[in-house]
Amino acid sequence: MIMLTIGRLLRWILCTPVQLIFGQRFYVGAFQALRRRYANMDFLVALGTNAAYFYSIYTVIKALTSDRFEGQDFFETSAMLIYILYSAREISGDTAGNVTSEMEISTKLIQRHDIIKIFPGAKAPVDGIVVSGQSYLNESMITGKARPVAKEAGDKVIGGTLNENGCLLAKATHVGSDTTLSQIFGISVLVVACPCALGLATPTAIMVATGKGASQGVLIKGGNALEKAHKVTAVVFDKTGTLTVGKPAVVSDVLFSSISLEDFCDAVISVEANSEHPLAKAVVEHAKWLWQKHGSSREQVTEVRDFEVHPGTGVSGKVGDRRVLVGNKRLMNAFNVAGAFSVTDVMRPEAQLAASFLRSLGISSIMTKGDNWAAATAIAKEFGIEDVYAEIDPLGKAAKIKELQMKGMNVAMVGDGINDSPALLAADVGMEIGAGTDVAIEAADIALIRSNLEDVVSAIDLS
Repeated sequence: MIMLTIGRLLRWILCTPVQLIFGQRFYVGAFQALRRRYANMDFLVALGTNAAYFYSIYTVIKALTSDRFEGQDFFETSAMLIYILYSAREISGDTAGNVTSEMEISTKLIQRHDIIKIFPGAKAPVDGIVVSGQSYLNESMITGKARPVAKEAGDKVIGGTLNENGCLLAKATHVGSDTTLSQIFGISVLVVACPCALGLATPTAIMVATGKGASQGVLIKGGNALEKAHKVTAVVFDKTGTLTVGKPAVVSDVLFSSISLEDFCDAVISVEANSEHPLAKAVVEHAKWLWQKHGSSREQVTEVRDFEVHPGTGVSGKVGDRRVLVGNKRLMNAFNVAGAFSVTDVMRPEAQLAASFLRSLGISSIMTKGDNWAAATAIAKEFGIEDVYAEIDPLGKAAKIKELQMKGMNVAMVGDGINDSPALLAADVGMEIGAGTDVAIEAADIALIRSNLEDVVSAIDLS
């Protein structure tokens, strides 16, 4: 009996460091789990090994105080369990750190310390810390801040946030129900149980739809636009830069006055270089080409003063001692014409398909154009657009939209430039095509960042 007691004492002495030092890892994990009121693997390990360890202590004490006690101790069982599980985790961690290949797995299978790859345009599946790479993450769904946050090695990543450009490698720190997003959802479940559930349902649906739209290239500024979009019965398209690709080219030019070609090009470039309109860029490029073709010795254009935009007609400014106007026929009617450019643009290949989709939904397609009726009608017929408003200025576009609204229609306006701003504001839903101006973006309710007209249908369908 004495040898048995000495053996138990030795096992107690040898197993205690294993229990207290190597087992600490499991105790910390179990404690954190209990604080969150759930049981995990660490809790089960801590419970089992401590039960064996403290029962074994009981047997040692009992053997010392009683010659007749013959109970068995389990020190080696407790120590062996801790050793095996501790070693397994260390080996798993080393293996994960040395892995040289990657594979696609379900988010549910991601474990702590796994290295995950977050592609541009994808969402972080779990919380983690950036190991390598640089990018910007959109954390608006968590923080409410619209500006993307820069991330690099050592920075924390929140699960559910959107990676906007670069590729990141991150080590998973919180997975499953431990992630920030899961905890927010857990709180949300408790909140929904209150009588305010209906009040929360609509904002939640809007949040989900907004995120879904963003992943498809449709940025929705607010819930009001999202709710109105599904009621749209007519879509009004601007032509230049919207139905067309916005990359017009000059196909011919002519001078009508005695002004020199060099001075003519100087005046045109000086004024049009200050405009964001697609036609202005085409005219500037062509004028520069004319300059080079005729061997102009000028290196810089004359500075323009008193620059002014005439919405729907053109631009003007003072170049030297001359008042120069560049625009369409309506702007030229009251002035002497010095020269002219003939400009053409390519229609977007998906324009006809978008009009067809809208027609299948029972939604009318209408085109607005500042040019003459003949050209506008031909374009509309080619692409299956049902109605045309031609030779109208920006305020005229807005007035036409109000006329449609007076007839009981819910109108969406799709445009891209300064000329479209009044119409975008007048419409029930304003949609800005991705390559547009800052003014148009500000006036619109929905931004189509992929510059694809099929996204008009996607926005309505999403609503």
